[in-house]
Amino acid sequence: MAMRGTLFATALAGGLATWMSPLVARAACPTGAGECQALIESGTSGNRVDFVIVGDGYTAAEQAKFYADAAAVAESLQTKSTYASYAPVFNVWALFVPSAESGADDPSTGMMVDTAFDATYGLAGIDYLMGVSDGKVLTEITQRFPEFDVPICIVNAAKYGGSGGIVAVTSAHDLSVQILEHELGHSFANLADEYETPYPGFPPGDPEPNVALEENLMPLKWEPWVVPGTPIPTPDGAATSDYAPIGAYEGARYLETGVYRPTLNCLMRELGKDFCSVCSEAMVLGFSSVSILIDGVEPPDMTAIPAEGASAFTVTTPALSTLEFAWTVDGVAVEGTSATVEIDPSAIGLGDGPHTITVSVHDATPLVRTDPESIMTESFSWSFVVDSTLPPIGGEGGAGGAGGAPPKKPDDGDGEDDETEDDGCGCAVAGATESSAGGLLMLALILSVWRRRRRLGAVLSLLLLLGIAHTLAPASAMAQGAPGDASKDVARQRYEAGVKAFDGGQFEDARVAFLEAYMLTQAPGILLNLGVSELKTNRPVEGGNHLLKFLREYADAKPEEKTSAQASIEECKRRAALISIKVDISGADVTIDGTSVGRSPLADPIFVEPGARAVVATGAGTAATANVDAKKGQTVQASLRLGSTVGGPGESCRARSDCAEGLRCVDQVCHDDMEGATCATKPDCGGRLACVDQICVIPGQSPKKQKRPVEEEKPEPSTPAKELEGVRPHIGLMLGGGPSHTDNTDGPVVGSLLFAIKGGVFIDRVELGLEFAPASFVVQFNDFQDLTTVELNAYAGYHIPVAGPVSWPLRIGVGFTHFAPAGGASDDIFLEGRADLVGLSLHFDPVLLDFYLPSFRVNSDLDRSHFFTYVFGVGAAVLPI
Repeated sequence: MAMRGTLFATALAGGLATWMSPLVARAACPTGAGECQALIESGTSGNRVDFVIVGDGYTAAEQAKFYADAAAVAESLQTKSTYASYAPVFNVWALFVPSAESGADDPSTGMMVDTAFDATYGLAGIDYLMGVSDGKVLTEITQRFPEFDVPICIVNAAKYGGSGGIVAVTSAHDLSVQILEHELGHSFANLADEYETPYPGFPPGDPEPNVALEENLMPLKWEPWVVPGTPIPTPDGAATSDYAPIGAYEGARYLETGVYRPTLNCLMRELGKDFCSVCSEAMVLGFSSVSILIDGVEPPDMTAIPAEGASAFTVTTPALSTLEFAWTVDGVAVEGTSATVEIDPSAIGLGDGPHTITVSVHDATPLVRTDPESIMTESFSWSFVVDSTLPPIGGEGGAGGAGGAPPKKPDDGDGEDDETEDDGCGCAVAGATESSAGGLLMLALILSVWRRRRRLGAVLSLLLLLGIAHTLAPASAMAQGAPGDASKDVARQRYEAGVKAFDGGQFEDARVAFLEAYMLTQAPGILLNLGVSELKTNRPVEGGNHLLKFLREYADAKPEEKTSAQASIEECKRRAALISIKVDISGADVTIDGTSVGRSPLADPIFVEPGARAVVATGAGTAATANVDAKKGQTVQASLRLGSTVGGPGESCRARSDCAEGLRCVDQVCHDDMEGATCATKPDCGGRLACVDQICVIPGQSPKKQKRPVEEEKPEPSTPAKELEGVRPHIGLMLGGGPSHTDNTDGPVVGSLLFAIKGGVFIDRVELGLEFAPASFVVQFNDFQDLTTVELNAYAGYHIPVAGPVSWPLRIGVGFTHFAPAGGASDDIFLEGRADLVGLSLHFDPVLLDFYLPSFRVNSDLDRSHFFTYVFGVGAAVLPI
């Protein structure tokens, strides 16, 4: 999610009038390393959905190709499907990062190349599943685009491939645009794949908005889109060539049964299609959650208006055709359904004094039917003063003509002339009251826009408090290093107004007043009132972070205040989610969903909205990412390693080798082997875990909230799943022996011996080879002895994985055997058949050890004799890397 706090700090530094201009400011490529192009510019980055496209596998000589590929993506965002409807809120940037070599890693062909973001095919054993290093991409983008929303990576490889996750990835295939449209459905709206191609090991469930398990069909999560009377589940036969009703069609999320999708077909099921209504709604809600409907207002600094005559208020918005407007003054509706309204105080009975005008902008798109969080609506308020001493608008000497007197500033109540009041040091501060009023207006504007963020949760509140308070202070206050008297007076008034509003049950007014007071003074004692007010107005994320800050910074808090804060924090925990972030080095920059939350170590957990969150730590020349699922009422751990070589319990990992001894890598987190196992006493669980209710758990956690983790990690380099991939030649030796017998002699014959050379090729787990035994197979039969053989056979086999480096080889083969008495000659040529049905293979790259238990051979001259041999032995082969 974009770092909206930067927008506010920049706006304040440049002046409120510049930011809230009726002309929408254009964004621009930020300065820094690397080449950048703006492909689509619709407005200020802080107000728009910012797509940032990087490329991987493009060399410096292929820069033009990258920009051409990126331009094709940008065009699709303006013209294709649901994206086209919201192109007015898109900014698209192309950031060129050269790679040393062209292309991408492809284990299926053995291709390995050196690229900037480590693009590779074959993730999770699926040939077309392509990914990149999320940490490297986010680090590169964040350095140039701290307000980015959607990271995209185009990989310069012609083979079909892509993936959706933190970074949406597509190859440069002919269908790359369609691939990306589909993958953005995953990355931006958390949409599930609706096709049924198996994905072994994919986590079960139906958290995505476009799929439902059979047990969750009633009520259907997309019920507002279903025509009454449509059968649920919906048979495929309910759809015709002209009409396919929205319902619940079986087959989705990589399963043929038990999971249901809204429509017969959709872009999330098949490329070349459009999003269905359910998926379109999810995409639009995603766009609206990170864009802002109100770009600016005019006039931006309205502090006083005449009591007579119409004053115009105007709001500037993106060029969306579906917007509706509603206006109120002091909470009472006034006429006006466009972006501009004119207010005549005398006509609507407004007396002298402060008043508030509010505009509500609603996106009434038919693409959305369910909006429980009111994402599609945004409000903006002006605080203004009606002053009957001002000339009427349009009258003689009024604001519209020459010679008009400046508006009279409100009296601050001290009995002195506010125009030339002295601050006691000989410095005229006639503008102090205006500065304070202007600061309050800035705060009102900031607060209104601040309320629109959805995905950041409390992250932005910390940025605002830390980033803009200094800017709000008058010039004299900044010079002295402390708030000026005017700021203190205004802050005191706002604080007292907040107390009065809170006591009167007007919690929203109290919240705004307390926040304004805090921003003017940074007095940590205000945070208790602010946090409680935010909790009262159903803002547990902001409230929880402010209350934690209160306990952390207000050393003079009374015991009863600390108790009240703790109680309110507990309520916030029940209604929001927390992320506890641990980084193994100090001073690392930490972000949540692309937005900075400080530097490690972080003293307190961070309150966030429930949902999928990406925590990234950057430092020591590298970056680490932890993807967490923040759940309401729970604290999730995000452990990131930048300096150490192995991780402890709860720390991030990619494979078992990233974890300390005795730990497993599960869902990119190091877990104790015994976690979730049954126990009688603590020693049964080992040193790290506690035994609670006969279950081994992390100390302090409830066993009811845990289940034994199932390891779903990248296989270690010593496992057959990893090493028997691709095409690899092999050569080796075999030595064995065992009993033989013939069908025309009595009893077994001992003393058989086999020494052979073998070679061939592995194609993944399939083994093809030749085995040659040069005059070394010696047998002793009952009626004749000392036969020497020359044996040659061709065989094919498959290695079934068992555990770790162990596999079960199955082989069959055919060949020829030449029998001759010792010291003599013979022309006896026998056909040979072989079958290896019982055995084990141990694979420690690059050596493969085979144990034959036994290998069964039969030799036949087709009309006389059949010799049966059981060879017990061992073989060794080398697989060059």
